[in-house]
Amino acid sequence: PNKITIPLMSVYNKGLCLALLWDPYQKWDGENDRPSAVFASPDWFEGRNSHLMGLFLPSVPRWVKENERIASTPYQLTKGKNLKLRTYIYATGSARDALFAMDKWFALFGVPTPMPIPRGNYLKEIEFSMNAYLHSLWIPEEEQWWTSKGGGPLLSSKGRPPSFLYDLYQGYVLSPSKDIKARCKEIIDKMRSKYNMQIAGDDLGFTLEKPSYFLKGLAMQAINLLNQQWEDGSWRFYANKLGTGVFEGYDYRLLGPHNAVEVGTCAFNSWQILRYARMTGDNKLAKAGLKALKFMERFKVPRAAQVWEVPVHTPDVLAASDAVDAYLEGYRATGNKAYLEEAKKWARRGLPFIYMWNEEKFPFMRYASIPVFGASLYEASWFGRAVQWNGLRYAYALLKLWDYDQSFPWKTVAEGITRSAMYQQDEEGENIALWPDSIGAINGDKAGWVFSPMMILKCVYKLLDRDSEPQTLKVGEFRLNYRGKVKDISFREGVLSLEIKLPFGEPGSIVVGGVDKPRRILVEDKEAKFDYDGNMGILEVEIPASDRWQKVEIQGVEVKRVSVIPEIKRSIDFHFEKSDEGWIAQHDIDDLEVKEGCLQGIARGGDPYMVRLGMDVAGDTCSRLRIKMKTTGGNSAQFYWTTEDSPDFAEDKVAVFTIISDGNFHEYLVEVGNHPLWRGKRITAIRLDPTNDAPNSFFAVDYIRGE
Repeated sequence: PNKITIPLMSVYNKGLCLALLWDPYQKWDGENDRPSAVFASPDWFEGRNSHLMGLFLPSVPRWVKENERIASTPYQLTKGKNLKLRTYIYATGSARDALFAMDKWFALFGVPTPMPIPRGNYLKEIEFSMNAYLHSLWIPEEEQWWTSKGGGPLLSSKGRPPSFLYDLYQGYVLSPSKDIKARCKEIIDKMRSKYNMQIAGDDLGFTLEKPSYFLKGLAMQAINLLNQQWEDGSWRFYANKLGTGVFEGYDYRLLGPHNAVEVGTCAFNSWQILRYARMTGDNKLAKAGLKALKFMERFKVPRAAQVWEVPVHTPDVLAASDAVDAYLEGYRATGNKAYLEEAKKWARRGLPFIYMWNEEKFPFMRYASIPVFGASLYEASWFGRAVQWNGLRYAYALLKLWDYDQSFPWKTVAEGITRSAMYQQDEEGENIALWPDSIGAINGDKAGWVFSPMMILKCVYKLLDRDSEPQTLKVGEFRLNYRGKVKDISFREGVLSLEIKLPFGEPGSIVVGGVDKPRRILVEDKEAKFDYDGNMGILEVEIPASDRWQKVEIQGVEVKRVSVIPEIKRSIDFHFEKSDEGWIAQHDIDDLEVKEGCLQGIARGGDPYMVRLGMDVAGDTCSRLRIKMKTTGGNSAQFYWTTEDSPDFAEDKVAVFTIISDGNFHEYLVEVGNHPLWRGKRITAIRLDPTNDAPNSFFAVDYIRGE
């Protein structure tokens, strides 16, 4: 019984729905609750072309073994004692989908009230959660944190995540305890001064950093995803990956066919593209993201968001969550209410994964979230095993949906999921305030891999009306991005004016997208400094901390339509005389710029690479590449490419060549024409790793041309 999230079962076909709905708390003999369910579709017990649904006594597992229908331990009948089993039989010929019976269950039993906040209130939860960053994850002798614990070297590493400092900053601002405030500030000050750490999480630097820096990162993500998008608007399951992934050596083709497509292979990518388009007004990216939303309308069941271990066909709550996010972005970017309706549909499709009841001894069980209706690698079943990080992603999507739609108590469900996660946190010990990757609804056992409270706190901030993620308002052709609240927005005769109230205790920034460089900016009638990026068409203005409304006036502004998508190039021919010609630094490269007829930069890390998307080159027209460049470190370079039918940069499409790093220009010939994934293919993007394993080395590229 504890494996059933919502106590109902149903069959549906072409408008017909037949279901059983019941109360799991009913005491069928006055003492014992949770009657057991039997379901077989088709009815393989009797070998019939029909469907078996029923409830029975006595219950699994005390009297009946799981997956059996006959008691192995006798139930002792007592003279004069009643046995009573109650269920609703629901039938309709006008059901719209398979979840019609679920809607009826909520109508009969209601949406459950979330469990009480275990620490009393949300500010106390923030205070308690600081134990993760001050104690259980903190390594004082190394002045860094475990990013998680118990996941082994592949999943649990050490580092200095800016998102941890963001939570510590919120603890400093919001914790009721003066001692906790002081200890949070002590670590913040130390990490800022000693390691020059940024304070940034899902706020994208809008609180204390430079948001334009993070928006550039979003732009790189978006155009990289655009390069992998299929012509029909989809993204697909890439099964032909050996020696990579979470389970190295596993044959991912066993999880589903190569290039399989479901809503879960598309939704998260479309959300990332549309988020950037919403914040900047990039119409080219918006068009690509909306094309994906159109493609996704064909799906009805959430599947395939966790195909690193779960088969493609498996129903998946993360796919529902990502689809809510994606369609909300479509609505926020365009104002088209059809996208809001789609977001509501996917929110509803996520509900079956959430426990709407709990066993008395397991308060965490109410609103716990199983990840999938199925198993990892066909073996590790997730029925009765909650994975609350999946649920928290879904909860935050529901909180955003609640801002626009109150047709269902989405906020109640999201709050319940968040509180379930709080009950999963360790109350004391070496893992205090951490919570597990999974927890069992049968025995209450926790997985050994435990996480920071970051995802819990993100929902808490939203519930406290201190949303971490920046909001966007469309003002004419401009996009106004901010945290907090704004009012009295107007644009007249080249002047954009507004009033803003930042979250209590925080400074912040506003970012305007789709704008040309302004003449002057006033904050509270005082001239303010600002940063402007003409390549992205974004303006960034710092706003000081204040508990009052502050007036902002941006003078001399005009619309500037900018897209980060490079123009399509049909030959490999780059000379960098006047511009970067669409190349972007994607990893471990700083200060990429055109200077003296070369594209040059600094390889900050050991794996630097830059990419040029938007290629449309027939591989047969180019048998080799001629690259002239100079480097000051490293002894090898790499040239990668993607093709129309293999849209990922991967080790199956690479040419490695030796370089001479003496600081002088050298010409290199890179043979590609005989490669089976180049010959006869359409090349859609290229990538150059100018050096390897040579941090802080300089490079300059004079030209790259195909022959």
